[in-house]
Amino acid sequence: DYKVNVSYLVGEQTKRKGWTGKDWSVVGLQIELESRYDKYIYIYYIPTTMFTLTSWVSFLLPPTCYPARTTLLVTVFLCQIGVFNAVIRDTPNKDGGLTALELWCLACIAFVFQALISYVVILTRIGYKEYKGSKGSKGKENRVDGSMGEKRDVMLEWILFSWVFGSFFIFNLF
Repeated sequence: DYKVNVSYLVGEQTKRKGWTGKDWSVVGLQIELESRYDKYIYIYYIPTTMFTLTSWVSFLLPPTCYPARTTLLVTVFLCQIGVFNAVIRDTPNKDGGLTALELWCLACIAFVFQALISYVVILTRIGYKEYKGSKGSKGKENRVDGSMGEKRDVMLEWILFSWVFGSFFIFNLF
């Protein structure tokens, strides 16, 4: 994970002042460690970003496509958790706190979870409309997909998508 450069001390680097004020000659090596971060970008940052963006595709699917939307969101959520576990296992952490990479992965998990919660809100709204509609229209027949033939609540979905996208955008600003 590091590029190591080792060189001998030369010239002025070999002279040190002692506490008595005298100059002392020293011999030694200078070791420079340069972090190679491109590995983390390709293995962790880009895939987690792509997973997060993929979870937003669920907003394009009809809310009554329960298996498709649920499968997409849960699969992406579990993939994010798998990547987060790999980050914890494979990245060095000196003080035991959160690294920037771990924080990024947690944030991406939170963004996918927001999309999942948004779908729950949409389903709750659909269920409430169907419950309210079934009380008032006893002679109406349900469609094959189980809905009452009502249109999508595009405004609610747009508000929820804006909430998810806005939080992702604001997180990346700071």
